[in-house]
Amino acid sequence: MQSGISEIKVCKASIRLKNSGFTLIEVMVAFAISIVIGMLAYQSFSIAAEAAQQGQKKAELIDALDRAWQILDRDLRHTHARPSSSALRASSLGGGGISSSPFLGVDPQDGFVGADQYILSFTRTGWSNPLAQMRSDLQGIGYLFIDGKLWRHYWPIHNGEFEQGPGQVLDEDTLIEGQTRQQLLLEEIEEMSMSFFSPPPPPTGATGASGGVGSWNNQWPAVSSSGTSSGSSLPAAVSVTLKVKDFGEATRIFVLASS
Repeated sequence: MQSGISEIKVCKASIRLKNSGFTLIEVMVAFAISIVIGMLAYQSFSIAAEAAQQGQKKAELIDALDRAWQILDRDLRHTHARPSSSALRASSLGGGGISSSPFLGVDPQDGFVGADQYILSFTRTGWSNPLAQMRSDLQGIGYLFIDGKLWRHYWPIHNGEFEQGPGQVLDEDTLIEGQTRQQLLLEEIEEMSMSFFSPPPPPTGATGASGGVGSWNNQWPAVSSSGTSSGSSLPAAVSVTLKVKDFGEATRIFVLASS
């Protein structure tokens, strides 16, 4: 009798074990839920990764733009009011000859600017010399805007204090051939414009009244309505506007310390 009861219990237990698995419908529902959760997780990860990538690109663009502003500011603050006889500077701006102006500039949106012409050209001082090399602290600077890219060209300049050879002293600026360097400042520039502020003339007469007001010009040397040129002086300030892709428009005004 006891053995019969035991056999019945074993049969019931085996039946319960056989019926404890998942049905096909339950498996399909669980599989569908897993797919939905996976898709949601992938979309969230994809959105987060894309946002991080765009944020990184934006940060790099801001850094590049800020770096370009800093280099422009450094160059313009050290502009040297010294006439240059470098033929490269004059021809680069379409001067057609040697210019005695210490500063040459033109608005890039001017139709007379060629693709290979400098939009800014001047001599700067304050070129650091940590290795104490036999050179001056003068440096020729030229800015080129072509195909949406802003380039900075720079080259060393001799002055009258350095001898080129025995008994031969340079009495004018000389571009050292083969030593011109170029530096890419910014890319993806959609538009660029510049203007140059001409300060008002100094007070005249016994009353000391000002001779007029300053004005913004699209080129330098600027020519006034009376036909006089500012070729022997520096602009008081330079305004630069850049419209960069995926960033927008930004404007900076740089005051020249030597003006």
